[in-house]
Amino acid sequence: MLTTGGATRLAYTWIRGRTQVRLTGLHEQGLSDRLRALPPGSRMTHKRPHEEEVVIEVGSTTQV
Repeated sequence: MLTTGGATRLAYTWIRGRTQVRLTGLHEQGLSDRLRALPPGSRMTHKRPHEEEVVIEVGSTTQV
C-alpha cells in the first residue's frame, strides 16, 4: 500500500506529465495556426529547445 509520501509523489508525477502533454498540444496547435495563415510558397523556420532547426515550406501538392 502507498504511504502518504508515495501517494503525493505519484500524484505530482501524474500532474506534471499531464501538464507537459497539454503544453505540447498547445504549442503544436499554435504552430499549425501560424502555418495556415501563410500564403503558398512561404517558408517558416521552427526550432524547439534541444532539437534541430526545421524549415517548413508551405504550398500545395501536385496530384499526378
